[in-house]
This record gives sequence, structure tokens and C-alpha cells, in this order.
Amino acid sequence: MKIGVIGPGDSVDKVINVINEYYPFVEPIPYRKEKVEEVMEIIDDCSYKADGLLFTGIAVLGEAEKYSKLNKPYEAIMRNDSSIMKTFWEIENDNKPIKRMSIDIVEENLVKEIANEFGIKIENIYTMPYQDGISEEEYTKRHIQLWEEGKVDIIISALGAVYNELKERKLPAYRLSMTVPLIKLSMQNLINKVRTSEIKANQIAIQILKLKNIKAQITSQYDNLIKRNSVEKELINYVREVQASFFQLGTDKYIIFGTRRTLEDELIINSFLKIVKNFDMNGITIYSGLGFGNTGWNAEYNATIALEIAEKCSNAAFYIVDENSKARGPICDTNESNYDLLVYDEKINEIAKKVGVSSTYLSKIVSIMKKTNKNTFSSDTFGHYLGVTERSGRRLLEKFICAGYAEVVTNTVDKGIGRPKKIVEMRL
Repeated sequence: MKIGVIGPGDSVDKVINVINEYYPFVEPIPYRKEKVEEVMEIIDDCSYKADGLLFTGIAVLGEAEKYSKLNKPYEAIMRNDSSIMKTFWEIENDNKPIKRMSIDIVEENLVKEIANEFGIKIENIYTMPYQDGISEEEYTKRHIQLWEEGKVDIIISALGAVYNELKERKLPAYRLSMTVPLIKLSMQNLINKVRTSEIKANQIAIQILKLKNIKAQITSQYDNLIKRNSVEKELINYVREVQASFFQLGTDKYIIFGTRRTLEDELIINSFLKIVKNFDMNGITIYSGLGFGNTGWNAEYNATIALEIAEKCSNAAFYIVDENSKARGPICDTNESNYDLLVYDEKINEIAKKVGVSSTYLSKIVSIMKKTNKNTFSSDTFGHYLGVTERSGRRLLEKFICAGYAEVVTNTVDKGIGRPKKIVEMRL
């Protein structure tokens, strides 16, 4: 197992020493970057080479998440009570006062709890918990400002670049460092994630495709053969790319057998959607459902459910259903959402029953509302988000209004012409 260790040099070295001592089956790959903003330079290389990513702090992880969609299991080594206790011990050994301090990354309550446990009476604590978007320079300036104003006697930082800058200025700075138990805990969490990811990657994956606009009619027999052969030619190239196999089911359906590792890969999905788009432009609509499972039966069942969802869309669509009955789709569409097919939320089930829709459908609507941050819709936008016609969208909104879970708040007319459209506010 290869683990990329990312962070300041001293922290990376300490993590690697722990790995070498306690995890002989792990090959650490060091990525030493003294400043968090430098992480973007190596994250793609690290993600490619390693099975998992271990960040030496939350700030390093936060920077990586800004610039890259992390596609490998990862874990950040947080700073907890053991880190604070260790730092307090170092300060006590140096016979320094801990009455007034500034400290970053950790919360004030945690610092106070540890101080109470040690019997340390702190007069003032200036904490700077981690916030996305705050640079190391800003943390440094704040620490220095508090020192120059005479408000603190001790400065504690979890950030390598901040600590080094403060030491260069000969300020009473201490490092809020990792402890061995903390590193071991984070490593074990990451190892578990990597192993779980590997199991998921090797799951059985089944993809079912259904073609629309290809009918075995005598008057168009030859045209249909040409269309079908062109589709099959593209599918053969696609199947070769994912190292899978496929069979024809009837006159308009195909089934592909593969693994989750390949069929869920982002590049493979984009490749498949290009095929769908090309055929859509030539009048052939492809609906597709991809299912995952630990058995062939589970994977096929989930693929069938995913296909049924896709077929309800007015245009070509691709949905995925995983082993936990979580649906995702339409894939790579602006309206893509994630929702549960099996809904255990009592409130959702109760509302669905009163409105007259399935709990699954209501779960999808709630997911769309959260993703778009919208709760007001016209019938056409509601239908667009759900992948149905405006007429179907209007009928659905009427159901929510009649059940008391939506209300017409205003009317609007497109460009001053046509019939007014009701703007409905959902109240879920």
C-alpha cells in the first residue's frame, strides 16, 4: 500500500518515522511543502502515485480541496488534546508563563479544558481556529500583532510556515505538533478507507443500455440495421476500453458486465457520454442505467432500477444506483443530484403519502432543492430540474399545493407575452 504524506518537512519526516516503525506493509511517498499554498503543485502527482493521501494538518487538506477534486481516500492529522498537552509540557519545562497566549487552528474550549486539567490559570486566550480562505500570512500577522500590543506572552502555532516565521523573529513561539498516538489513529483511519475503497473498486458493475427510435419495422428494416450496427460498433470500442463484455438483450437493449473500478471512472463516464451525445445528434436516444453490487444479482437489479429512472427523462439520460440504493443522475447533467431510493426518514414518508408521490421521488425533489438552493419554481423550471415535461411539472406542483406543502406566491409572464406562469414556493 502506497501512502502519500503531504505537509511541512518536519511533520512529514515524523509521520514517515511512525509509518516505518508501525506499518511495515505501507510505502510512504513524501511530499514536503513548507507553505500550504504550495500543495497545489504536487496534489495531482500524489493522487496518481498513491493509494491514499495523509495530510499533516487540516490547513494542508483545505488547500488541496480548493484546487483538486480528491479522488483517492484521504485523512488529515488533526490537532487534539494530546497536542495541546504536549505543547504545555514543553512550555512548562522552559519555565515560561502560560497566562496569556495566542494559539491557532484549535478551538478555545479545548484549550481551556486542557488548561483546567493541568491546573494552569490562563488570563487571556486569543484563539484563531482554522477557517478556509485565511492564509498563513494572516495567521502570522495576527500573532505578531497580539505580541506587539503586549497582549500575549506565548504564541502557539500548528502551521509550519507560521511557526518558522515567528522563530526567525525570535518570538516566544511553540509548535502545536502531532503526537505519535494521533498519527497512528489517522493512519489506521486512512488504511481502513483505502481497503474499503479497494473492495468497492472491485465490486461487480453492470450497465444496461436501451435504444429509442430504433424499431424493427419492415418499411425501415435496412435503416434500423444500419443504425443498430453503428451503435454496436461504438459499444465494442467502449467495452474494449473498459475491459468488459456485453450482450444484446432483444432488439433494443444491451447489457455490459465489468467492475466498478473502470465503469465508474470519470474519464470512462465522459467517454460514454460522448457516445450518447453523438447518437442523440443522429436521432438515436440512449437511456442507460449503471448498477453496483457485491453479487451479480445485486448489480443487475440496481442497473435495472437506474435504467427505469433514466427512461422517465424526456431526453437521453444516464443514472447510477449503488449497493446502498443511492441513486445519482442524470450523470454530468446540470441537474445531477444524489438521493436515496429507500427512504427511512419518517417526515419524508409522511409528506410523500399526503402529497401522493413516492418517498423516493420526494427525496429527489428535496435533493434538488438543497443543491440549487431554491424553493420557488415555475412549472417549466420544476419539470426541467426533474427531467420531465412542463405539463408533468405543473401536475406535481398542484399536488404539493393541494396537500398544503406549497403555495402560489406570484405570477410571471415571459417577455410580456403568453399566459401567466404561477411561481410556487415549496414548504417542505
